[in-house]
Amino acid sequence: MKLWDLSQTYARLNLFNEVTRETLLRAVDLFIRRANIENCEEVNLEAILRFKEATLLVAKGVSYNGYLRYLRIIGRHAVEMGYMETNWFARVKLAPVGKPIPKTLDSTAVFAALQHIEANSDSYEPVWFWSAVIKFLWHTGMRRRQIVTLRIGDFDLESSVLRLSFEGSKTRREWFIPLHDELIPIIEHMFAMVAQKLGRPLKPDDTFFNRHLLGFRFSTDPKKLDAIPAQVITDFFKRISKRAGIVIGAHRFRHTFATELC
Repeated sequence: MKLWDLSQTYARLNLFNEVTRETLLRAVDLFIRRANIENCEEVNLEAILRFKEATLLVAKGVSYNGYLRYLRIIGRHAVEMGYMETNWFARVKLAPVGKPIPKTLDSTAVFAALQHIEANSDSYEPVWFWSAVIKFLWHTGMRRRQIVTLRIGDFDLESSVLRLSFEGSKTRREWFIPLHDELIPIIEHMFAMVAQKLGRPLKPDDTFFNRHLLGFRFSTDPKKLDAIPAQVITDFFKRISKRAGIVIGAHRFRHTFATELC
């Protein structure tokens, strides 16, 4: 049984998150190429050693560990299906990596990012849209996938509560969080702008950070045409980091939010 075919079947049957599916298949593809094997029965400690050495020449230990964790899943599945006698991926240890202090932000960096996009409005159109992204991350600590999957129906302005749906959740669960007072006028403005852009009353299923507000400069999420892909959020912060000299990223807001709560 070819390892690639087995992995594709496993991903199609068992994984429902597109990002997770792509990451698992990328790990398998890298292993096949770097270990120079094709079939499940060719997987052994020597093949894993070839993969380890080739990977650590171009990537850090944390990346190798990430690949190995996904390969362990495929190895376990191969054993269950009878294509491998032993899950060799589970027989090798993860690479030792340090555990640095969580990457956090302070308010100075956040204000600097807001000032940067205001001063360079031509590069960040519309500024109010991107300013809203920053403030939502700052006041909620949500993931970038949760930002792009927010829908109009997720907001309860009467109770100042926001539902984070299972769509953007890593664990496929949903829950409610309180809305910071600073976000209320931003939400109301966004509602008005989305309705204006769509030319009709809002529906609960309409995307909140709607792609139509950005024109057609960005690719769509194939599963929801009025949503932007999560990568657009990442690219936005990369541009700020490079142009303004600020170390800032979507997940740093999440680390910061958790740290402040603690």
